[in-house]
Amino acid sequence: MPALLSHSQPHIVSIHHAASAASAEIYLYGATLSSWKTKGKERLFVSTKAILDESKAIRGGIPVVFPVFGTQEQFNLPQHGFARISKWEWLGIITETDEEISVQFGLGEAQLTDALRSAWPNSFRLTYTVTLTADTLKTVLSVKNEGSNAFEFNTLLHTYLSVP
Repeated sequence: MPALLSHSQPHIVSIHHAASAASAEIYLYGATLSSWKTKGKERLFVSTKAILDESKAIRGGIPVVFPVFGTQEQFNLPQHGFARISKWEWLGIITETDEEISVQFGLGEAQLTDALRSAWPNSFRLTYTVTLTADTLKTVLSVKNEGSNAFEFNTLLHTYLSVP
């Protein structure tokens, strides 16, 4: 089977498309995509100054920004919110065929620290899907309001591409 998943380190999910040697790595911390390789070439930029010990957001790759971009006075949240500095839940493989492999990660209010929960008192669920093929990478983030009160939010997948 050309698609394969491995947990070479307990905090990183690696997916591979064996027929083409395409691969991707996603940290559970921040659900940050830290590597995407096709045709033997790294396509994402991660800073050499990136700290990978879960003490800071990873500098580069594709971080997930939610629920604010930058800072907003009405919330006492870190810059770019909490999604990129929270430990995400591994939800598993959702598709594994000869053409592609798709994996999912989840984040909800129960995974936040008490301080972050009090700063963002809204009930939510994020689902992040990463799909790898021989020469493409697709990312989809869905936001679900699990409470009865409407809330506004900002989100983005802040991609850092490796360019000459």
